[in-house]
Parts: sequence; C-alpha cells; structure tokens
Amino acid sequence: MVLGLVGVIIGVHLVRLLLPPAMDFALQNYLALQPSAVVSGEEDLIEGLVSLVGHLFLHADLTHLTMNAVWLLVVGSPIVRRFGPGRFLTLFFASGIAAALAFALFHLRDGLGAAGASGAIAGLMGAALRIIVPGRWPGVRNRPVLPLSDRPIIAATIAWVAFNAIFAFTTLGLSATGIAWEAHIGGYFFGLLAFPLFDTTTSRRVLNGDFRNPR
Repeated sequence: MVLGLVGVIIGVHLVRLLLPPAMDFALQNYLALQPSAVVSGEEDLIEGLVSLVGHLFLHADLTHLTMNAVWLLVVGSPIVRRFGPGRFLTLFFASGIAAALAFALFHLRDGLGAAGASGAIAGLMGAALRIIVPGRWPGVRNRPVLPLSDRPIIAATIAWVAFNAIFAFTTLGLSATGIAWEAHIGGYFFGLLAFPLFDTTTSRRVLNGDFRNPR
C-alpha cells in the first residue's frame, strides 16, 4: 500500500513533466492548496475543497518529491502494518486535510498556496511515534501505545515544533521560504492525537511506564 501510494505520487509528477507548460500550470492551479478560494465564492469553493486533497499529489521539483517519497516509506510502513490499508489511507488523507486547514488559518486572505504531501506524512510520523517503544515485540501490531505524557513523545514534539519554528521565525528560514511549517505542525499533531481513533485493538497497554506484552 505504501509503495502504491508513493507510485501514484511519482506518477502524477511524471505526467506533469510530459504535459505542455500551459496544461501543467492549469493542473497546478486546480490541485494546489488555495486557502483563499474557500471564502471567495461558490465556484471557487469547490476548487478549494478539491485542493484540500489534491495538493498532496503535487511537488515542486525532484528534490521535493524524493524527500517526501523517502519519508513516506519510512513512517508509512509501520503504520500500514499496524492499521491495515484502509485505516492507513484514511489517516494519510485526514492528516493531509488537517495540515491544509492549519496552513489555511495563516493564509486565508493573502493568496499564498501550498503543495506537497509533507503535512500528511507529518501526521503519519506523529502516529508512528506512539508505537516506538523499547523492548522486543513480535511485530508492529503487538506493540503497546506510548502515552502523550511519555518523555520521548514530549521531546520529539518539542524538537519538531522547534525545527519548524526555525524556518518560520528566523533568518535561517529565508533560504527555505517554500517550507509550509504550518502544515507540518498541523499534520503532526493530528496524527499524534488521533492515533487512538485508528488503533482499534484495545489489548495493548502501557501501565506506569511498564511495557506489558498483551495476553
């Protein structure tokens, strides 16, 4: 499933490379995230809603595409093994929409758009952190769930917010103005907090920091 999703994202990029420039530009305008379109009229509203998902399949260049494809393979693989294909895809798209809405909150009127799957991938990363636990476990499906108060979760969250804040509020970020830090943070927190909604097995548990194998 993860390889298939990566394949679709790469396929969209390859198709864009084969399109005439005018058609590629039109496709980008239709699929790219456009927060301002949501409040500018009924016709644009439909386009804005499509862009909440469509932007996940657009990437600026080969570097952008490669980075997202690699990270999707890394954080998506344990999640699809844990949840199965259906819930994995649901989490991916839900995280992408949450990331898009977080971005829109900051750019609703300024006309700035965004593209790329990094917000959805950040959601998968947040979810994956909930099952990165010490000890030996017979497969991802049997791992217990880390509570939000666990120190690795807190440390990873602080690091992720700080990393994105560097690009948002410091001069170091001037060379990376294309980084949609709002989407990264929004998607991450959605995956981190919504994990229990997708993880339907209740026999896994963490008690007082003591990781217990399910029985």
